[in-house]
Amino acid sequence: GVGKSAIAQTVAEDCRKEGWLGAAFFFSRSRGSDDPNRVIPSLVAQLFVTFPAYKALVSPLIIANPAILEHTLDVQFQKLIVEPLLQLKDRRLRAEPLLFLLDGLDECRGDTYQQQLIRLIAKFAALLNISDFPFVWIVTSRSEWHIRAEFYKFQCLREELVIDTPEAREDASILLRDGFAAIRNKYSNMFSKQASWPAEKQLSVIHSSVSGFIAIASSILQFIDTHEIPNPLVHLETSLSYLETPSLSMSSNPLDSVFMLYREILDSIPSKVLPITKKILFFLVLHGRNLPTQILANVLFIDQATFYASLYRLHSVLIIPSPEIAGELPMTFYHSSFLIFLENFYMNQGGTVIDPYPETYYVQWCKLWGWMGSNFSRESLLCMLFSFLGIINELISP
Repeated sequence: GVGKSAIAQTVAEDCRKEGWLGAAFFFSRSRGSDDPNRVIPSLVAQLFVTFPAYKALVSPLIIANPAILEHTLDVQFQKLIVEPLLQLKDRRLRAEPLLFLLDGLDECRGDTYQQQLIRLIAKFAALLNISDFPFVWIVTSRSEWHIRAEFYKFQCLREELVIDTPEAREDASILLRDGFAAIRNKYSNMFSKQASWPAEKQLSVIHSSVSGFIAIASSILQFIDTHEIPNPLVHLETSLSYLETPSLSMSSNPLDSVFMLYREILDSIPSKVLPITKKILFFLVLHGRNLPTQILANVLFIDQATFYASLYRLHSVLIIPSPEIAGELPMTFYHSSFLIFLENFYMNQGGTVIDPYPETYYVQWCKLWGWMGSNFSRESLLCMLFSFLGIINELISP
């Protein structure tokens, strides 16, 4: 995997070697591993191997009542996870922590199940004091709105790891440094021993482009390392050139694996709101990046409820101001790679974001002008007119 999944896999392997891993579940739609009903049985099966005392306690329960594995998530979690582990905690059979890992929760089938799993884990964590906390849960996910909202409902000991922080940038730096070292060792016959690779200037450009996003760093390393004709020096130069000036002419690019994630996110948008989402993205890419969010919605004549519903699936790629501050702040991209994706691929391959009838914006601008005429002075209207004419011209230009 790339990004958070690659890190989760590494954490799971390291903890397994130390004897700390209780169980892990990796959600993945592409691999058909997204069924929420498989989660608890999988965790139980792994615990039978990693924690013999747990097996001795739970195995008789399942033998006596095998139908328990077909009960609801709530019942399974309570009877097979919470109650047995609390009993074993009281016996103090382990000195070291026991780790549970759920990776890619956003790829679990159904928002309701995603929220339910968070709720079950949080309630379990709330039962334990920090002084006797032998169980650690790691949950990784894209920053979807409904997932964040569910996490914030509960008061329990937790730590949230976010991107684009000094710590995240340092993690990305370590990943890049180790990744480039591994590539150099793999193709050692292509480098002179004295040469420094990548050069400091090259590394600085990549660090700036990555900006703490592990998925971006992983994608670039994968592109440099994986080719039919291996030549990391050339592929690094190609990556740097692309990051500076994205090109549609490239059959593959260093952000391909990230673009696949973006396609999955956009494909998850319900068809009923997709036309409105496309309209918002189109305008945002063209001229809305400095426009307060509320004004952007007004320009497109989209009411508040419809506007936020249309962007519901995009909270992991867009920073969308809440209604309280939407009149002051514009929407922004979590990472410039999503803007690159929209500008150079999603909007140009099949026109899936561009409105096929841009002349309809004339009507919207006329309506907007009438509204503004009753709310702004003549001088302000004249200043804005020249800006709007430029925008309209670009909207209808081929």
